[in-house]
Amino acid sequence: MSAKAEGVVHFYNRRGIAEQWIKEGKYALNWTRLSCKHFLSNQVRLGLFVLAYNLGNFLRRLVLSGKIKHWSLRTLLVKLIKIGAKVLRHNRYVIFQMAEVAISKEIFAGEWVDYYNNHRYHEAIDNVTPADKYFGRDQQILKKRKKIKNHTIRERRKINRMIMLENLSNDIH
Repeated sequence: MSAKAEGVVHFYNRRGIAEQWIKEGKYALNWTRLSCKHFLSNQVRLGLFVLAYNLGNFLRRLVLSGKIKHWSLRTLLVKLIKIGAKVLRHNRYVIFQMAEVAISKEIFAGEWVDYYNNHRYHEAIDNVTPADKYFGRDQQILKKRKKIKNHTIRERRKINRMIMLENLSNDIH
């Protein structure tokens, strides 16, 4: 086998990362517990475990930020999902009463405020974030969206015309 040293190191690093993902899935979700009698049932069960793993990674990598982003799936499972919380709803607000042991109020509130202000689109302000509106980026974002929308519509019309012409030529022959 002839390969450069950097290529070999890169290959083994990717292999190591994949093994870490498998290990995390085993310990966080117990996806090695395939105790059904039939192969198809175990296949479905493993598929559900993989789906849960991917949803957990989505939550960890794309939704959470800051102090929580580096947590393992097991930690997320124990501290965020398996905790009990009381939800109080009032006319204008919602209160989450959570055990302080699970996650501190500061981290939870900080994550929520960051998400609400910087990542969540608000329909009342033309589907931009409050931070975009506050800092004056909203008009630029809306212009870019309109440009993308118009381009997409033009491309769809081209594709639909091509399909119609193809169908017409097929009908003629």
